[in-house]
Amino acid sequence: MDKPITLDDFRKQLENIRKLGLKDTIRQMPGMAETTPEGEDSDEALERVRLMIDAMTPEERTDPVIIDAARRDRIAAAAGVRPHEVKDFLKRFAAAQAVMKQMMSLSVWQRIMMVTGLRPFPRLPPPT
Repeated sequence: MDKPITLDDFRKQLENIRKLGLKDTIRQMPGMAETTPEGEDSDEALERVRLMIDAMTPEERTDPVIIDAARRDRIAAAAGVRPHEVKDFLKRFAAAQAVMKQMMSLSVWQRIMMVTGLRPFPRLPPPT
């Protein structure tokens, strides 16, 4: 069984996106659009997410389900955001995690079609 993507994995991917200058394409990627609020500047969104993840303990980054209200308050204070922003991010991350898990069950061709928006070729009737 594949291990689920962790917040550490997610942070590494965000850092790679930033380094490659692809931050504006993040909303076009399946599962990634859910991680940043609509209309927010990409740089600000990536930085806010990075700060929230960095404020978490290694245990919290591995298993975000354990993050309760007290932990959200601590993370928010350390990241300079409001507790509801941490809660919202964790909800969006869970949704993105579900999409990524679903994508991992697809074949490579199905993933390409999903990302690019291609449709499978219609089956042609056998020649007569």
